[in-house]
Amino acid sequence: MAFSLPSDERGHTTKGAYLEFMKSRTESDSHPRHHMDMQAHHAISEKAIFDAKLDDRLADFGYEIDVPENLVFIPSTLQGACLLQVQPHRGNHTARLIKGDDDDSCHPPAYHIMVANRLKAIFPALEEECGDHGTNIAKKTQKALDHISTDIIKKIQHKPREARLTKLYAYFNPGHPRGCGGEDSVTKTGVDTCPVERDHRNQRKGPNQEQEGITYPHCAPYTLEPGK
Repeated sequence: MAFSLPSDERGHTTKGAYLEFMKSRTESDSHPRHHMDMQAHHAISEKAIFDAKLDDRLADFGYEIDVPENLVFIPSTLQGACLLQVQPHRGNHTARLIKGDDDDSCHPPAYHIMVANRLKAIFPALEEECGDHGTNIAKKTQKALDHISTDIIKKIQHKPREARLTKLYAYFNPGHPRGCGGEDSVTKTGVDTCPVERDHRNQRKGPNQEQEGITYPHCAPYTLEPGK
């Protein structure tokens, strides 16, 4: 059995005050969060850690869930996701999302299962390594899980089928003609082609969509980056 850190050095596997430090890391006006609704997403979710039954053990090992490597801003409306060409953060709402609502728990079960499986796959070896005398348990644990976080963020963008945040994940890939499908709600069927050709700059929208006030100036695939 691996060692555990003293109680005053335990980590945190439940979310805390992460939103303010994420905002401080993205103060530049060039970040799209200043031009549309976005939400901070935990790649390794609190729910996945709990479902893997590793919440206490990872805290024992000093893991911190609220670190830049495990967080990324993702568009939280269909129009914003359509423009940035990345799947939206949430998909179970009947209307636009409330700003600041960054709950990760409502993603499809497959997302949390995927993350939980990744954690369970590495933990036995991690636990054995952390039992070695002189090992910096917290550093080794954080590095191993941050590597998983970075990989998951890449999958959200480049292999969304493997990291589905919504049931509409496939429509937002670069080059897909549908995008938002001219709707603001995932409960609506939408059309096969975005009515504004996926260019929601200058507040362009379909006839069935609300005005979101998007002011982002670029119409090119946006790259998700950990901590931004």
